[in-house]
Amino acid sequence: MTTRRKEEERVTQTRERLTGFWLFSTCSSVIGTLIVLFLRPHVGLVLLVVVLILGIITPFVIKRWERVARSEIEKAFRKREDISQRSSAAEGE
Repeated sequence: MTTRRKEEERVTQTRERLTGFWLFSTCSSVIGTLIVLFLRPHVGLVLLVVVLILGIITPFVIKRWERVARSEIEKAFRKREDISQRSSAAEGE
């Protein structure tokens, strides 16, 4: 497996872990907030709004992180290829 493929696989696995953690934390937060909502309606309502906003925003943050990570990998490999081409051109002269 090439180094690039390993890096891509690492990014994919991290994204999957983050998505799983997001799903678990959002579900548990909503359940906890619903319990608070019944005990203290005003506090529970504020918590529910905050949890829902964070739950909606987080997947977009994860996708943005994935795009940035993949572009960084691409830049690093392009830079490495440029350096190797320059060194081989210098050796050929």
